[in-house]
Amino acid sequence: MTKLEKIKAIQTALGVAADGEFNDQTLDAVFSKLVPIQKAAPAAKPPAPAPAKPAPALPEPVVALGKIGPDHWLEGAVREVFEGGKPMPVRRCVVMHFTSGATALSSVNFWRSPEAKGANAHLVIARSGKVIQCRPFDRTCGHAGVSRWRDPKTGTLYTGCNDFSIGIEMANAGNEEKLAARMTKLPIVKARHRKGGPEQKWEAYTPEQLASVFKVVSLLMERYKLDDITGHDCIAPERKDDPGPAFPMEELRKANGLKGLPAMHQKV
Repeated sequence: MTKLEKIKAIQTALGVAADGEFNDQTLDAVFSKLVPIQKAAPAAKPPAPAPAKPAPALPEPVVALGKIGPDHWLEGAVREVFEGGKPMPVRRCVVMHFTSGATALSSVNFWRSPEAKGANAHLVIARSGKVIQCRPFDRTCGHAGVSRWRDPKTGTLYTGCNDFSIGIEMANAGNEEKLAARMTKLPIVKARHRKGGPEQKWEAYTPEQLASVFKVVSLLMERYKLDDITGHDCIAPERKDDPGPAFPMEELRKANGLKGLPAMHQKV
């Protein structure tokens, strides 16, 4: 078979005009037959986005605290009103306490019972940071009991601190170890009280609670020009341990322009 015959035979097999010339039409037909057209690879699908992680649980929202009004109530605090108390025209200091109880509301409810024998305080601050006010700051509350306090500026000794102090209770089990373990997930604080005695286990105060404490105390100090921030364990150390070594008393005082720990006034 001649070359011309071979070209014509190829053209016939490819279905093109068999004119015996190896033209562009014949070349394209041969190329298509012998070299498969490369299909473009499908575009890669973008990776599926990773499932969003759930947002971490946040503490219970706390209403922003405002100023102390002319009626001596704190804006933003929840009101659980306790009638009574005596007029308190002069306020000299803040006294910090722990409730030795479960929730803030459980302490408020206990104060409403006959078993409380008139015990109460101006404020209760929950572990969540929520602030409850029970009585205006110009009336006395039964938070201090038999107590004494010496004015750090004048040296004057006063007794019966209910008559001139603002009481702040913090929901906290104190050194009630079993209750503390049930009420908090924070590490228990092991410490000796500054009064002395053995090492004990104390419930830690929550960051949210302390944030409210620092804010409230600064508002009180500014509004009433108070002379001191002290603890129940300083005005009645013979019978009280609160707020105890887990509470950052020195830091609270420093934040309000006071130095060191408050003086401890023993019973005389």
